[in-house]
Amino acid sequence: VDNDIPYNVYGGMQDNGSWRGPAYVWRTGGIRNAYFEELYFGDGFDVVPDPDDNRYGYAMSQGGFVGRYDFNTKNAELVRPVHPEGVELRFNWDAAIALDPQNASTVYYGSQFVHKSTDKGRTWQVISPDLTTNDPEKQKQDESGGLTFDVTNAENHTTITALAPSPLNQQVVWVGTDDGNVQLTRDGGANWTNLTANIKDVPAGSYVEQVKASAYNEAEAFAVINNYRRNDWKPYVYHTSNYGRTWMPIVKADQIYGYALSMVQDLEEPKLLFLGTEFGLYVSIDKGKNWTKWHDGFPSASTMDLVIQPREHDLVIGTFGRAAWVLDDIRPLRALAQQGADVLKKDTVRLYDVPDAYLTSWGQASGTRFAADAIFSGQNRPYGARITVSTVMPKAKEEDAKATDSLKLEVFDDKGMLIRTLKMLPDTGMTRFSWRLDYAGVRYPTQAKPKKPRPEYGGFNVLPGTYGLKVTYRSATDSGTVVVKPDPRADFDRQAHMALYNMRQKMNGHVKVATAAADQLREARTTIDKLMPMFNAKDSTHKAVKKMAKEMRDSLTTVLEELIPKEKTKGIVRSPKALSAKMGLMGYYLETLSSAPTQNHANLMAQIEAELSEKVEMVNGLMSGPWVDFRRQVEALQLSPFKDYNPLQVDE
Repeated sequence: VDNDIPYNVYGGMQDNGSWRGPAYVWRTGGIRNAYFEELYFGDGFDVVPDPDDNRYGYAMSQGGFVGRYDFNTKNAELVRPVHPEGVELRFNWDAAIALDPQNASTVYYGSQFVHKSTDKGRTWQVISPDLTTNDPEKQKQDESGGLTFDVTNAENHTTITALAPSPLNQQVVWVGTDDGNVQLTRDGGANWTNLTANIKDVPAGSYVEQVKASAYNEAEAFAVINNYRRNDWKPYVYHTSNYGRTWMPIVKADQIYGYALSMVQDLEEPKLLFLGTEFGLYVSIDKGKNWTKWHDGFPSASTMDLVIQPREHDLVIGTFGRAAWVLDDIRPLRALAQQGADVLKKDTVRLYDVPDAYLTSWGQASGTRFAADAIFSGQNRPYGARITVSTVMPKAKEEDAKATDSLKLEVFDDKGMLIRTLKMLPDTGMTRFSWRLDYAGVRYPTQAKPKKPRPEYGGFNVLPGTYGLKVTYRSATDSGTVVVKPDPRADFDRQAHMALYNMRQKMNGHVKVATAAADQLREARTTIDKLMPMFNAKDSTHKAVKKMAKEMRDSLTTVLEELIPKEKTKGIVRSPKALSAKMGLMGYYLETLSSAPTQNHANLMAQIEAELSEKVEMVNGLMSGPWVDFRRQVEALQLSPFKDYNPLQVDE
């Protein structure tokens, strides 16, 4: 992974080269195949973007062919080491490569030797002896092939397969080989120690898939070893904290299904470990004492590699045959590792740290807007702030839970004012959902008042800043914050956005008045509809008032259609003259505006305000005059299904 926003995922696909593509996109239509670009061809393997400038990086094909690619020009310069004395180099089909975590100009590469470059691969030096068993009986790949030779470097043996320079000490480098050796230098390669004999109960000659150097202790490392090529499906994952003098197994076959392929230790909590096996992903929150298989959204697939994106705390997973996967924001798991899984049982509700959120505009999918058939769209990250909450569920089943068992999220601005409320039924354990970075919205006059409670309307975007969060479940609460940032692709002018915010707020106020006016008119018509069956058809006075009721209803409809388009009209009808249409147009202007309002917006706002005042005067005149007279006539008949209406006012 790199550190772009959004960041990119890199990896190789056997027979199909090495690729780069986004972990998520600020576009609709999902993550399309077309967003991925090939960096290097051949049997693709590890890809290492250059942290100094991810325009560049390293990608490989079989047999140690490694290129330094230029993403912009698409050129890839071959930088494969050549031994200065002409010694034949044995590169694994999937050769080992690593950057120095403290100096991105330093590259390590593995054949049977460790090669080191301090100038980004332009020149190399050999800093180790042959670190494999160098068994000649395992170096006869040129004689293999049965009836037909197929010697493609996949058969290379006694090679280096894992390289792990320490993040804490540039002199410490760990190495693993495909014939069972684990080696260590503590002086930059001047001397090497073979640690293999210290790793007990692993069959000799097993394949060292990965060695991972700890970021917490330079003496600490993890070794992932497998032996499935000889029909041994046991998982072998070992841990040392004393430079390899002793190793302890941290997986048990009764907890782990399938041989081990990959692991990673969390960057901030040492007890949080992730393990990939032939049959899926496993998680430990106690440094390997116990493991739990991860089922949510991830298949029982061969889990080949794992890496954590440090800024966004995402676990990025490379699988065999099932593509790349991203587990967004592992910090709730980090919290469990720090405080124990019992918090899931003790705390009635808990809000976990919320990642920074970005106010971004989403474009359409590149190339084809309408996917139709056969266009692949990978699942995209939802827009907004990702909220993770754990709850202790009631004993009743979720589908039987009462409304009081809803989970409520309240969002507060920097002045402590409530600006948004979301409600939902929580999942068992952890619930993850998104706040779309919006204020509470308003109902438009075209939308009738709901007959039963409904979720709060969403509104326009908030401004960048820090927002308070409060979650409530039953009587328990927890709180936190989220930092909302502007779109990193665009310049942000706070003064301009404050002017836009003020106009949006003003527009919301006008919409509320127009909606209240429409509500009064619709309610008055409903009152008449309820009243009509009450009239006595044989009574002349009743008949006269009933006629008045019909005329009154027509008057209410006439005024309502000054606010909204004609109702119950078949087909597509656009009514640009209706006040609601002009308000909707203004909403469209303001929704898409990303700078200060212009005279264009001021002109439309002035027109809306003038028309709103006119329409409100019409409504108030109708409801304070003819409606009152009509009500008096009805109540004289001892019929009174009425409610009182206060005059409406337009906020200047």
